[in-house]
This record gives sequence, C-alpha cells and structure tokens, in this order.
Amino acid sequence: MMMGLKEMFGDQNLAARQVAVRELMNTNMTGGTQVRNHILKIISHLNELEILGVETDGETQVDIIIQSLSESLTQFCVNYNMNKHPYSMIELLNKLQSVEGLIKPVARAYVAEKGSAPKLKGKKKQKKVQKMQAQGVVTKPKNKYFHYKKS
Repeated sequence: MMMGLKEMFGDQNLAARQVAVRELMNTNMTGGTQVRNHILKIISHLNELEILGVETDGETQVDIIIQSLSESLTQFCVNYNMNKHPYSMIELLNKLQSVEGLIKPVARAYVAEKGSAPKLKGKKKQKKVQKMQAQGVVTKPKNKYFHYKKS
C-alpha cells in the first residue's frame, strides 16, 4: 500500500521540492530589507526543504545566507571568508544584526554629508515659505529688502 502511495504522490513531492529550491536560490536581500527579516525568510525556505526531504548541513545553510546578502554587507562577507569562523545560524543572525546597526548610521551620515536633500525651487519653495510663515516658524523682516546681499 505504501508503494502505491509513493507512486501516486512521488512526482508531486519532486515538483514541490524543485519549487522550494528555486525559491531559496532566488531569494536575495534587497536594499532596505532588514537582515533579521531576510534571514528568517531563508530559514523558512530551508525548513520547507527539510520537510520535503532535502538535508543540508549547518555550514551549507550559513553559506547560502552569506551568498544571499546585499552589497552593503560585502565587507562582512569578506571578513567571514578570510577568518573562516564557523557560525551557527543564530550566531550569524546576531553578528549581522550588529553589523547592520553599525552600517546604518554611517550610511545616514554619508547621505547627509552629500546633501541629498532636495532643494526647492520656484513655486514649491514659495509655498513652503508661506506655510512656514503661517505657522510662525519663519518671520519676514519688515521694510527691509535685500538685493545682492545688501540691505
């Protein structure tokens, strides 16, 4: 009876396994995604594969995670490959979260330094100034006109 069931449903298991492997291999961390969410997604794919009968050891699982990380974590990947420190998935998650916490403030400072804030021109600037004046944030000097930096 078990042989009959395997013959009937064996092909479905193979197809499900192929779909799960494809989803795992196509999962890459995109910019703006938190490391924790990405690793949990990879772990769920690995668990699904385990249920379907695919066995992977811990080192291979860590390697899959390392290969799927975004370019902002390239330096961590280089250090991992050079030091060859054997992380478990939980240790890797903790290390990556701490690295992510260090990288984000640096990235924000870099963006602020570059002055990426959009500069308002024309009507948008006038509306913004009028709105700020209405709120009392900016006051317009009375009876003073500035032309070529002279009062």
